[in-house]
Amino acid sequence: GWEEHVSDGCAYMVFEPDISASRRQPPPPPDGDSFAYMPFTSGSTGAPKGMARSRGSLEYFIRVATQLPNPAETHTVGLLGNFWNPSLHMGLTNGARTVCLDASQLGAAVLSEQLAAENVTAIMTYPAIFREIAATRRPLPDLREIILIGEPLTRADAEAHARIAAPDARLLNVYGST
Repeated sequence: GWEEHVSDGCAYMVFEPDISASRRQPPPPPDGDSFAYMPFTSGSTGAPKGMARSRGSLEYFIRVATQLPNPAETHTVGLLGNFWNPSLHMGLTNGARTVCLDASQLGAAVLSEQLAAENVTAIMTYPAIFREIAATRRPLPDLREIILIGEPLTRADAEAHARIAAPDARLLNVYGST
């Protein structure tokens, strides 16, 4: 279940899944056309616009964005940013250990430290937050999956990924998914 952690004045939440429960037969899938969530555009071309998303769309996004082999045993998912988005479901629906760090409340140095301390292997965040973490130059050797959302990816982002993450880390750009 969910546990609150405090380290060096940093409060954050961690979800420890029941591994035995994740091995049970999953329930039948919900109706793919039913409403699941509503993200909003950034408003860069005017007022932010809500976009109704179906359960089928959410399920597909999670399946494609994660592709985590044996996630309950091999992945700790770090969520940096607002948690309405499918990133929260990325870990929870795959049985992965899930660490929620509030990037709006923590500096990049603390985020980097917590990612390393929690052995986070996969993150989904915005390029701006990733850039701040990369600027600390703290190696994150367990980080194997970086999914950047909501903003264009730059060459410098790709270079930073190669500099701080595991040598075989995968960088995914899902900009424009709205």
